Amino acid sequence: MRRSGRVLARRHLGGGRAGHSTLERYEWEATHLLLPAFKHFSVREITVGRVERWLTQQRAFSYAPATHSKKVLSLVMGVAVRLEAIDRNPVESTRRIKRPPRIPMAIVDVELNVIPTAVATWRRGAAQTGPKPDGQLEAIIEVTHLSAGQSQVCPGGPDREHSFVHGRRTPEAP
Repeated sequence: MRRSGRVLARRHLGGGRAGHSTLERYEWEATHLLLPAFKHFSVREITVGRVERWLTQQRAFSYAPATHSKKVLSLVMGVAVRLEAIDRNPVESTRRIKRPPRIPMAIVDVELNVIPTAVATWRRGAAQTGPKPDGQLEAIIEVTHLSAGQSQVCPGGPDREHSFVHGRRTPEAP
């Protein structure tokens, strides 16, 4: 792992198929993420357990860099397998990095009520050049506004702890 990220990225990871920006990204990740973590280990000393611990640390920081780091480390270890430095790629035996849960965001009533007002005043001023709105957009927004307002109302009253967003029952955001 003491080889520079530039040499690995240019010579082995690209393989002539990757674009310039992809190679730069591989080089940056190898230099800034992989080498600090594994610079004191030879390729044979990088085990599944070490990779798992490192990926767990990366995932605690952020999901996207962890997935990118895993990909680049897998490419580096794949080069080591092709060069017969190791027998198998330890990254392939690691667990999948799970995406963090996301809470769906629904439009609140205040945000929903701003839309018809903005559409009603759109291109209506005397200083506006060009054709004036013909009213079709207002009709579409009115229908959409009503259906969106109805889908956010929770049957059973406002004291319930759930609302419906996009047809799915989701917990209210705190």
